[in-house]
Amino acid sequence: MQASLSEIQVKMRQAAAEAARLRVAEKDQTIESMARTIEELKRKAEQGSQQSQGEVLEVELEELLRGRFPTDLIEPVGKGWVQTLSSR
Repeated sequence: MQASLSEIQVKMRQAAAEAARLRVAEKDQTIESMARTIEELKRKAEQGSQQSQGEVLEVELEELLRGRFPTDLIEPVGKGWVQTLSSR
């Protein structure tokens, strides 16, 4: 009776340890996934910020050119223009 009780206790401890190990592994995986998502969001935010900065600089350049060359036609260039030229 005592031997089977000890065997059951050992099996219960092993099962509890395995369950705890799986919970830790699942949490580690969740943390890694969240870290990747955070990095991706940071990259997208920075990219958006750079795009906004570029758009502001384009407007300033257009105004500067209009001031320096009032008789010339200065028009904004649409998005993708540089990509179109570089892909030729």
